[in-house]
Amino acid sequence: MIGASLDEPIFRQHVAAYRPVSGHVGVSYLVTPSDLSPIDTASLQEEGVEHIRCTAEEFVSELLRLYPNGISPEEVLRAISLPSDGSVSLRDLENLRSFTAISSADLAKFVSENEHNAAKFRQLFYEGFGPNWFVIARGEIAVLGCFEEMERSVLEQMDHAPILVISGEAGAGKSTFTNWLAFRLATKHDKVVYLYQPRQAPFLDAMHSLSSYLKHERAIVLVDDLSMHAREIREFASDAKFRNVAVLTSVRSGEWASRVKMHLGDRLTPIELPRFGMSDVPVLISRIDQFYPAPEFSRLPYQQKVERFGRSRKQLLIALKEATYGQGFDEIIEHEVGTVTDPMTRTGLCLACICTLPRTGISNVAASSVLKTINSSYKLSEILSSLDGIVEIDHANRMKARHEIYAREVVERHIPV
Repeated sequence: MIGASLDEPIFRQHVAAYRPVSGHVGVSYLVTPSDLSPIDTASLQEEGVEHIRCTAEEFVSELLRLYPNGISPEEVLRAISLPSDGSVSLRDLENLRSFTAISSADLAKFVSENEHNAAKFRQLFYEGFGPNWFVIARGEIAVLGCFEEMERSVLEQMDHAPILVISGEAGAGKSTFTNWLAFRLATKHDKVVYLYQPRQAPFLDAMHSLSSYLKHERAIVLVDDLSMHAREIREFASDAKFRNVAVLTSVRSGEWASRVKMHLGDRLTPIELPRFGMSDVPVLISRIDQFYPAPEFSRLPYQQKVERFGRSRKQLLIALKEATYGQGFDEIIEHEVGTVTDPMTRTGLCLACICTLPRTGISNVAASSVLKTINSSYKLSEILSSLDGIVEIDHANRMKARHEIYAREVVERHIPV
């Protein structure tokens, strides 16, 4: 990045674009002859950015010394765990950046390098921010009774179905199950599995590049949200050139019925993820006691813990919150939102929640522009810090509330019209 200062939105846009994806750590570099303060250095390191103190001329000279013949696409692919035989074009190389390999070796390395962040990853998951590869790879999620039966169903369909869709209510655990299943497919069943991460390449272009790269090898691609790509996935399912790639994805039952079924209903039948049952409660209690610091819950006798889950019997996300907090979901949200008293921070919360409802979130740059438009004296980073535990930057580098269920409750009950 040349010609930008640290506080410019365009600089933060580039930081966001190359931020490490949850579960797969990478590093970006900032080249500047300036000395950075310890605070700036630590802030950049949190974003996965290392500072190199030198001029652009010195940096280019060093690159030419180290790589007199340049860096080939094949060398880049090897660096991101995608081996190549030399036939990958530069355009395909850019498209392939949309995929990250899910493998035992990569995840074991990630876990080893992030043991110091174990408590953070566990808290994010059990606070409702969705699954991350740390807790998946460490086996720290509750494997519900339906998971293995659904796994068998997916395996039976995998060889002839181009799209494998898990449907269920919001907060039922769809993303947790699909991530767990992708991990199992890669580590137990020796399948080639990739995680799709939306970047600049259009979905179909990225999938075509992956299909060409794979040649005759077959792979499964984990796509986070079917509703965001329904039309493209219909074309994907209809085109013979994608026969060596299968998509594993999820969709809310309501979205399937109202928006997605019209595009794909004649081509597939989703596999429904049921609500948790009382037979799942012992493993849920075990995982909470072992991995999530909930002091009030941990002090309860076992039978009272069971009774809390029995009283809730709602979507898993809500049940977990109600069981561990000992309050209704409405009361929990009212309390958390009530702690956000600063008007500008509440504006940031409203913005995140409204943009979470359509499942898109809002980019850092757009959010910063909104703050500038309303003459906010706050930086986005300051608002995010104040909303820690309620709002996050997701794997696509977009600001979202903790969960769609949470966002809907805030918008409908706590945002004045």
